[in-house]
Amino acid sequence: MTLSRLSAFAAILSVAVPACHKSSRFCSADSQCTLGEVCRAGICQAPELCNSDTQCNVGEVCRLGTCETVDAGPVQTVGASCYSSAQCESDLFCALDGTGLSGGLCAQSCATGSCPSNTICADLRATPVNAQICVPTIGDGGACREGWAACATLGGACLPSSLCPAAGLSSSASAGLGAACTPGSCASGEHCRFGADFPGGACTRACSMSDATTCPSNGQCVITDQGPLCLPTCQTAASCRTGYGCAAPTGTTFVCTTQVIGQRACGSGATPLLVSGGTAGPASAPPFCIEPVAASTLPAEMVQRFGARTVGDKVQFQVPAQAASISIISQAISARASISYQGRPLDNTVVPTQLTTPSGTVIYNDSAALPTDLSTVPVYYQTDSPATGVMTFPNTTAGLVFSDGGLPAGTWLFLVNDYAAECLNTNNCDGGSSDGLYDVSVLVKRGAPASSATLDIAFYLVGAQGLTAANAASSSHVQRMLTTLAALYAQAGLCLGTVTFYDVPAWAQARYATGISADKLGPCDDLSQMFTLARAGNTLNYFLVEQISSTSAGGSVVGLDGTIPGPSTLGGTIHSGAAVSAADLNAGSCSGGIDLQHCGADLVAYIAAHEGGHWMGLYHTTEATGDFYDPLSDTSTCSCTDCTTGARKAACGASSNPTYVEARDCLAGGTTCGGGDDLMFWFLDPSLSQGKLSAQQGAVMRSNLLAQ
Repeated sequence: MTLSRLSAFAAILSVAVPACHKSSRFCSADSQCTLGEVCRAGICQAPELCNSDTQCNVGEVCRLGTCETVDAGPVQTVGASCYSSAQCESDLFCALDGTGLSGGLCAQSCATGSCPSNTICADLRATPVNAQICVPTIGDGGACREGWAACATLGGACLPSSLCPAAGLSSSASAGLGAACTPGSCASGEHCRFGADFPGGACTRACSMSDATTCPSNGQCVITDQGPLCLPTCQTAASCRTGYGCAAPTGTTFVCTTQVIGQRACGSGATPLLVSGGTAGPASAPPFCIEPVAASTLPAEMVQRFGARTVGDKVQFQVPAQAASISIISQAISARASISYQGRPLDNTVVPTQLTTPSGTVIYNDSAALPTDLSTVPVYYQTDSPATGVMTFPNTTAGLVFSDGGLPAGTWLFLVNDYAAECLNTNNCDGGSSDGLYDVSVLVKRGAPASSATLDIAFYLVGAQGLTAANAASSSHVQRMLTTLAALYAQAGLCLGTVTFYDVPAWAQARYATGISADKLGPCDDLSQMFTLARAGNTLNYFLVEQISSTSAGGSVVGLDGTIPGPSTLGGTIHSGAAVSAADLNAGSCSGGIDLQHCGADLVAYIAAHEGGHWMGLYHTTEATGDFYDPLSDTSTCSCTDCTTGARKAACGASSNPTYVEARDCLAGGTTCGGGDDLMFWFLDPSLSQGKLSAQQGAVMRSNLLAQ
């Protein structure tokens, strides 16, 4: 993935190529499908059972566990019952009855906007609904739908009683409020919460900020990342359990919390340790292309090695209780380098499929069509990753919700797979093969997600303004860069730990300092081969180069990541790093706060932070063409058709010379446009970019194996 700084003359980033791996597998018999699929209507699909619309054909929905053709009927407005978003008006979605909204509800998000008449914004993030939505009220002489009632504690919103916070609670109603817990161990009406705000798990209950009696007398309603929840009140830190302090996030009442809710920050005085690592890489250049198969540096109990596995093999692995994330790593032993799809060459990306939980639920199927809203899929995998591929879960909004409290313990499974295998059953695809052989391992991160974590970093000084491993730590420009990088990552609760500087051999400097091309990303191209210099270890690896060239990008490419996500804990693979241009490191004048326009060190830090975000699993919030977005619901989007005007709007989606959205479009396009100031926006504008990170972006980053 690339981060491009546009010139005054052109503005281009790589445009997504239609991917062979998203085409359906055509069939005439079950024997032509992979394990766990049947041939239905000429297409290989999961047999009858489904848990989301994404597992069904276009024009079908998943209803009662079966894919059915949508019979939308009359278009429904806010508040109407539904079982598919296709039944609701175009700007609404169907909140399904599986969330507690019996009969379904055509809903409108009110997280950033207002609600229409006769509806009210209800914050249901702390319930299975997990959203802030417009909910109907009784209105003028009306009534709630059958089985629903007006919820007094949520302003009269019509809801099932199970979603309405109870009022008039006493301390005896929640004697265990804030206590450590495991799923199912809390008192009636409470839920065992995990995540950034609840390390070790804590018993809480949903509440309403407008009604203090929805919390017991020993609790206070506080807005957390998981919605409004009751936290135990306190007088001093001594009255809170270990790991929690006594603070006043609302400005008045003190509660036991990990920190001021919503403000992720590394502890005061936390400074990284800067060290020299000597020289990395062989003394002389390898005589040919190398594609190493590396091993993880994690402790043995976190690594499950399965050795050589062929495409189509079923791999079963174990997940312990309260695991925070799973990473499936596949490294080619012998596999096709590329295929041809619709006449274009396409790297043979490795893509595990049919990821199945212990209950038999398929949470990732590479054949399934993607929904418009990517945040609703449990797992998202869209990357160009030949030879070495990593699937890390959770990385979507739905995945974060699914994994709250720990991933399901037990036996999981997936199928080894790559594009070449899928090409065999895809129209207009040549070069397919089912003989791909991969070294497969599964890495499991144990323990509930923490509110903060340490991140170790390595800088490989390929072409970095005269810096060496010996003098880098004393450079004022490097120190400024690290200060800014630390500030950007502190938003995600990530603190810089040990920062190691490596020299590289003279041959590597000569070959890679100015030789990296953003247009050549194959396993044997310079970018991938440079990454093989990375030492083993659990570090975020940055390769500082003088220049990254491109003939397809009209501007200057300043950062280039190996793949999303990177192979964390594995050094020396063809994707073990991110290239960052250090051309501006010593430029300008740096003082005061972050200044991307005048301080070159800040600019380099921003580029590094962006590429590191990719490594830890983040996608661009909005891609260049303004019609594709990341899989997180709390990041703003910037639609080309909504956020540009005139001739630029007319060229949105054009087959040649399309319009590319810029930060100025997203920050000046009205209430429906945003994200130009997010760290992961595709375009860097020093006058507007701010490097913001959302709560969900931080949660994904902390779920990565790098976060220790």
